[in-house]
Amino acid sequence: MLENKNILFLTHSYANFQKDQIELLAPHFNKVYVLVRYKPIAEISNYIHYIEAKNHTYKNQFDLNSKPANVTVLAVPLWYLPFDFFYKRLGNYHLRIAKNIIRKHKITFDIIHAHFLWTAGYVAVKLKEMYNIPIVITGHGEDIYDYPFRNKFYMENIKYIIDHSNYLITVSKSNYVCIQKININKTAIIIPNGFKTELFYPKSQEECRNKLKIPKNKKIILNVGNLVLLKGTKYLIDAVKILSNKYPDILCIIIGEGGLRNSLQKQITKLNLQNNIKLIGAIRHEEISDWMNACDIFALPSIRESFGVVQIEAMACGKPVVATINGGSEEIITSEDVGFLCEKENAIDLAEKLEMALNKNWVKEKILKHAQNYTWERAVKEILNVYVNLMKP
Repeated sequence: MLENKNILFLTHSYANFQKDQIELLAPHFNKVYVLVRYKPIAEISNYIHYIEAKNHTYKNQFDLNSKPANVTVLAVPLWYLPFDFFYKRLGNYHLRIAKNIIRKHKITFDIIHAHFLWTAGYVAVKLKEMYNIPIVITGHGEDIYDYPFRNKFYMENIKYIIDHSNYLITVSKSNYVCIQKININKTAIIIPNGFKTELFYPKSQEECRNKLKIPKNKKIILNVGNLVLLKGTKYLIDAVKILSNKYPDILCIIIGEGGLRNSLQKQITKLNLQNNIKLIGAIRHEEISDWMNACDIFALPSIRESFGVVQIEAMACGKPVVATINGGSEEIITSEDVGFLCEKENAIDLAEKLEMALNKNWVKEKILKHAQNYTWERAVKEILNVYVNLMKP
C-alpha cells in the first residue's frame, strides 16, 4: 500500500546510518524527499584551520553515491553559531526554511519520518499540524539522553515533540529508559540501527593490509569515530601506552575528525607513541570496511553511546569488539564470544580487555552470526510495519 505514496524525511545528514536506512526504504515508495539540515558556515573549515566544523561541511553531510533514482536530497541551509542562544531558536528557523523549500519544489508527501527530535522532530510536528500528515520520529542519541535534561526549555520542547508524534522510535534500551524519565503520554518502540550487508562482510586480512599499506607483522587495533570528548579517544591512547611496553608491535589506527584532533596528537607525541598510534582523519564510509577487515580488534572507548553502529559493522567483518559500558555497547556485546566490555574512562581496564582480546582465539563464525541480528534489512522491515499501520484507513 506504500508503492503509490510519497515520504518526506527530515534529517541532520545524508550519510552513514541515516542514508543507509533511507535508501533501503526507498524502493517501497513512489517518491522519497530528504530535507537535510545543513550548516553552511562550516565551509569555513575549507579555508582556515577550524577542525570542529569539518564534520558539518557539505562533503561530510551529504553522500550522494548510490542514491536511488526516486530519492531527492535537498539541503536546508541554516546559518547559526554554536551557542545555546542560537540552538534554542533553531527549531523555528529550521521550520521556516524547510517550509520554503517544500513550497519552492512543490513537494507533496503522505507521511513524514524525522531523525533526531531537536530540531528535525520539531519541524515534523509543525508540518503535521499544517498538512494533517502522520509522522514518525526516531530519537538517536543526545536528543534523548542529554537535551531533555539540560533545562526547562528543552524538556518542554522534547516533551511536546514526543507527545505530538504518531510513532516514536528509538535505537536502544538505554535510550528507552531515558524516554521513560520524561513525563509523556507516548510509548516508544525500539528498533536498533543496522549495517549494510553489501558493504560490511569478511575479506582477506592480508589483501586489505596490502591495499592499505599496513604492516603485516603488526597487531592492529582500530577505532572509528568523531574526535570529540564523548568518544573517549584519550583513554584509548592511554591504554595503548600501557600495552606498548609489553607489545611494541602494536598499532592503533584511529579514523575520524573533530575538535580534539590537535590535543590528541599532542597526547600521542607526549607519550612517545608516534609509531604505535596513527590519526588518519575522516574517510569515506565505503572505505571503512577495508580497514575493519585489516584490523585484529575493534575498540570503542566511548563515554556514551546510544547504539554505536560501528561495532556492528566491525562484527559483520568478523572482528571482535572491546567497548566500554556506555549505554549502547552492553546491549550488543552480550557474550564474550563476540567481545569484551570494560569500565568507561578507565584506561587500565581498557588496556586489560584489549590484551585479553589480542590473545584470545576468536571463532569468527560466532561473531558473524551475532552480527546478523543487526542488519538494515531487519530494521527496515520493522519500520515498514510502522508506516503501514499509520497509513491504514
